[in-house]
Parts: sequence; structure tokens; C-alpha cells
Amino acid sequence: MPRSLRTAGLALAAVLLLHGTGAAAPISVTMNDYTTSNGGNADLATAAPGGGGAFWAVTNDPVLGSLLTFCLEVNEHISYGSTYNFDGLQASATNGGAGGGNPDPVDNASKWLYTVVATGLYSTSTYSSYFDFNGLTSGLGNVGSLAQMAIWAIEQETVGSYSLSNLLGGNTTAIGIVNSLVNRAMLAASNGEWTTLQATYNANVGAMNLYVPGTTNQMQSQLAGTFRVPPPPPAVPEPASLMLLGTGLVGLAAWRQRARARKSNAAGSSPQFCSPPIGALRRVDRTETSPRPRTSRPHPFRPTVPRLHATRALPRSRPNPRALEPRADRSTRPVPTTGQLRALHSPAPDGATPGSPALPGAAAHAETPGVNGGVGGGESGWVTR
Repeated sequence: MPRSLRTAGLALAAVLLLHGTGAAAPISVTMNDYTTSNGGNADLATAAPGGGGAFWAVTNDPVLGSLLTFCLEVNEHISYGSTYNFDGLQASATNGGAGGGNPDPVDNASKWLYTVVATGLYSTSTYSSYFDFNGLTSGLGNVGSLAQMAIWAIEQETVGSYSLSNLLGGNTTAIGIVNSLVNRAMLAASNGEWTTLQATYNANVGAMNLYVPGTTNQMQSQLAGTFRVPPPPPAVPEPASLMLLGTGLVGLAAWRQRARARKSNAAGSSPQFCSPPIGALRRVDRTETSPRPRTSRPHPFRPTVPRLHATRALPRSRPNPRALEPRADRSTRPVPTTGQLRALHSPAPDGATPGSPALPGAAAHAETPGVNGGVGGGESGWVTR
């Protein structure tokens, strides 16, 4: 056989082999009722009227795992505990349904509603008002049954005998709550809210078209999906934390600048002398100073400065208390007469000098009062001290 033909045959066999094994193997799933023991959320643990969800599906797919599902087609049914096959999440439900076409594309409003319920966003302040039963328990047991009714209404399955009035027993309050949730889901699908939610949670929602293994018998189509809860946003630092960080950065910058200056000084050719520190000289007394020998080892780059120590301060003299007394008023002193002044300035008698002892009889003479209260007598006289 020519080499070219043999090569072409091997290539064709490889293509056929790849084509034969290219189809993905069906995924196996076991359907169960949603309870608090498997799904864990009590708000979803009551089945909706008409045999609807919520359901709990256990698959052998590593990506899907076990997940929450709802019924898409109201006139198809499943058996709890039974195992079915499906070929992954599809964009449309097939072969069945009371309304819609075949295939029947899954509406974005149903995808939004599934994501809000599966992620728990229904309990937040943004959506909780649409899941408020106002004390209503008849017909709508919980969030799960309310979501199932709304999904059937969105997918146009509530027609004929499957109308909301028949499913809810004519309870107008319950019908109004379902219609309010349907309108909110339609708004989210039209204003771009679903697109944002899908990108935020990386949601992949579609139809699980179940069939009996080994046959083509179509069973119920389930609304299911996967999502990823985004991480919480980073915490915004408080003003005090920002101030502390700024203070640390300023301190670090100052330390680096000082280190650079110290490094540049050390790299110089001659040593850098600096003045003695402020504390090198002590306060000394005014009267006595004495040098004190330096006992420590002198610094290699600082001039030796003798340290001075203070002596004991001399006590200050105490002020004379009499010096603080007010002086007597000069106006109260006696005014000497002209004769008294002349006697004071007249020559001294023979044998007497100013400042010498008084002459005999001078004491008596001095005690004689003069004019105007002065001392001395007459026009003349010598006053002794």
C-alpha cells in the first residue's frame, strides 16, 4: 500500500474515533423532595400546590453536585427517589408543557428568580418585600412554593386547568402576591438587572431535560443552575487607621533622611566636629566655680569641654523689717528758730570743739525749751549731743 494512502487512512480513523467519543456522557441525577435535612433551608421545604417544587437534585457531575431545582412544565411529573439522565443544562425545555413552544426557551425572568432564591438574596432588604406573605399560609406555604408558582406563570404554564386561580384555590391575596413577584422578575429581565446579577455571581441557569435511562421517554424538565458567591468587598479603613498609617510613613521618611545624612557625613574626608551638647555645661553659682576633671573617655570627634559643678549657694541676707516701715512725715518735725540755727553755726567756746564733750552746765541748758519748741536758750548757746 502506498504510504500516502496509509497516512490518509490513519487520519480518517482518528477523525472517526474522535467524532464517536466527542458526545458527552449523560449525567445521572436522583430527584428528591426539598427538606431541611438535605437542602437545609426551611423557607424552601414546602412543596407547591400542583406537585411543584422546590426539589433537591443529587447528580454525579462534579460541577453541578447537589442543587436546588424547580419544575418548568406543570403537566409533567417525577417520582421521588428515582434516577434519571440529562445532557447538561440546556437553554430550552423540550417535549412537553401546558404552554409555550417546543423547544421552550427558559425566560431570563425565571433565571433571575432562581438565582435570587438559590443565593438567599430574597431575604435581603432589596427583595424581601416581594417574598412577604403578610401572614398568608393558605396556598403559599413558604418562599419555595411562591417561587414555583411565579416560575410557572413566567413560563406561561398557568393556562386552562392549571391557572393560578385553580392552583391556589381562588385565594385572591395569594394570586396577588404571585403576580407581584412575576412583575418584579420581568422588570429585572428587561432593565439589565439580570445581566448584572449573572456576572456578579457567575450564574449558569438552564433546563435539565430529564429522561428515563436507556430510553427516549421524556420526563419533567427542571430549572437548575450553578453560581459562585462573590467574596465580600474589602473593608474601608477608618480615619483613625489612615492617620496612624500616615504618621508611620512620615516617621519612616524622617528616619531614612536622617540615615542618609549620617551616611554622607561618615563618607567625608575630615571628621566632623560638633558643638558640645546643651547638657554638657551645668548651672554654676555666681560666687564660686571649680573645674571637675572629666572621668569618662573623651569622644574622638568632640572637643573636650571641662564640666563645671555648682557649689553651695550662699544664703541671702534677710531684709531689715524696719526699712520697710513708712518714714515719718517731715511736716510734724519742729522747725528750728533763727537763733537756734545761729547758735549751731556760731564758733565754739574756748576749749570746746564740735563733737567734743559738752561744757559744764550744757545739759541743763539744752533741756531748756526754746522758741517754737526748740532746744537751747536765748539767742545763743551750744547744743551738745
